[in-house]
Amino acid sequence: LIVAGYINGFDIIKVSSTGRLKSNIIEAIRETELKLIGINIVEETSSYVMLQCSINPLMFPIDVTLRRLYTLFLIMLDEAIQALKEANLELAEDARRREKEANRIYLLILRLLNEAQRNPTIAQKIGLNNVEDILTMSIVANILERMADWAEKIAEEIEKIEGKGVGVSEKTKNIIEEYAKKIRDLTEKAIKSVTTIDANLANSVVNSFKKVLEPEAYKIIEENSYHEMIFDSLLLRRIIGNLHRVGEIAAGIAEAAIDRAVREMEQFVERKE
Repeated sequence: LIVAGYINGFDIIKVSSTGRLKSNIIEAIRETELKLIGINIVEETSSYVMLQCSINPLMFPIDVTLRRLYTLFLIMLDEAIQALKEANLELAEDARRREKEANRIYLLILRLLNEAQRNPTIAQKIGLNNVEDILTMSIVANILERMADWAEKIAEEIEKIEGKGVGVSEKTKNIIEEYAKKIRDLTEKAIKSVTTIDANLANSVVNSFKKVLEPEAYKIIEENSYHEMIFDSLLLRRIIGNLHRVGEIAAGIAEAAIDRAVREMEQFVERKE
């Protein structure tokens, strides 16, 4: 309920009880406080806790905030792959921990989008020109949050490996690293296409995934299902599958960019006429 109130733009949230608030409720409130950017407990008694949100939406241009969420995903992915290359358990753990910050930024974006929907002045000032733009950015934010989730899953797989002390062949590491680089490049282009409203770039992203990277993922898994190295084969299948999923949802960002570009063209034609 606190998260819902936050997302929906409430500045004051009060949790109260007819009697004494139980310790598990207070602990849940404090845990939730840590999950939300700009919200703090400002008053507390035995029967109620009051939280206040002090966010100024004008301090968070939507493109900049989305870019921050995307940058977190990139750091998580890079750290996970580096952890695999170096057999570094600590680096894999760092990548996983960043997912909580990604969730915090995602919830902030949802709050900003809801405020923009209610207030056209705020919408324009943070870079949203119409209701359709708000919907597009909501889709993009959701995809980015899911990309961070998949990066966490990759880090989790690597963390399990290093925790067990099982070695991974250089061949498997190199295959994963090369495919990860291609997916990373795809996501960069997808984000650029939506922020620059570039339909041609967005179209190239969709085509690259469907015609090149998707078939490549299946080919990698098929060609490396060798029986003499079952562990490597299973690891490769899991991580390539996760990277493939990142590419698949990144293509969704590109499709949203195409929709946004089409709306811009329609507005231009209307103004011209």
